[in-house]
Amino acid sequence: MMNEQMEILIKLHDLDLLLKELTNPKTRDQYKKIGFKVEDPSVELLEARKNLAEKLSEDHAVAYERIRKKYERALAPVIKGFCYGCFQKLPTQMASESDEIQHCPNCGRILYWVR
Repeated sequence: MMNEQMEILIKLHDLDLLLKELTNPKTRDQYKKIGFKVEDPSVELLEARKNLAEKLSEDHAVAYERIRKKYERALAPVIKGFCYGCFQKLPTQMASESDEIQHCPNCGRILYWVR
C-alpha cells in the first residue's frame, strides 16, 4: 500500500514533467501540429504545483528537489527488482514495496513499485 507522501511525490513529479514539456516551445509546437490546444504553463498549474509541494514533509520536499536538479526524472519505478532510473538490480532487502519512502542506493532516485 502506498503512503500519502509517496502519492503526493508521484503527482508532483508528473506535474513537473508536464510543466517542463509546456515550457519547451519546440514541444508545444509539436503538440499544436497534431491538434492539441497548448499554451504556456498557466497560473493554475503553477499554483497546483505549489499546493502539492506544501503537502510534502520538509525532508521529502528537500530530497525531491535535490534529486530533480540532478536528474530529469526524480522518481523511478521498480520492476522485478530493478531500478528503472539506473537499471541496476536493487539489494535483496529492498526487493519488496515498503510503507517507507526508499531511495535507490545506486542513483539516489525515489523508488516506487510497479506491480
